[in-house]
Amino acid sequence: RKPTAYYATGLADGNANYGALFVENGTYARLSELAIGYTLESQRFKVLRFIGAERIQVDLVGRNIFTFTNYRGLNPESGSPNTRIDDTVYPLLRTWTIATNISF
Repeated sequence: RKPTAYYATGLADGNANYGALFVENGTYARLSELAIGYTLESQRFKVLRFIGAERIQVDLVGRNIFTFTNYRGLNPESGSPNTRIDDTVYPLLRTWTIATNISF
């Protein structure tokens, strides 16, 4: 990675092709969130009555699961039309969460 002054020098020359050397395709598709849940009812699962529960709901939630892109930076959504740098400090974290809800 080079400092921003390195990239800005090509723009000051008036040579539009020089700046094109640093531009890459930012097309992407992202699976940003996925939630899957299942509910266990006491009428169907007799073991729930044994523990005194009417219903148990289990959810699996994933965030920032996958990004389909050829972009070599950390995040194709980072930056703005006014800046020519990838200004993301950290890449997006992939997280998985399991949530349960028990109704008595």
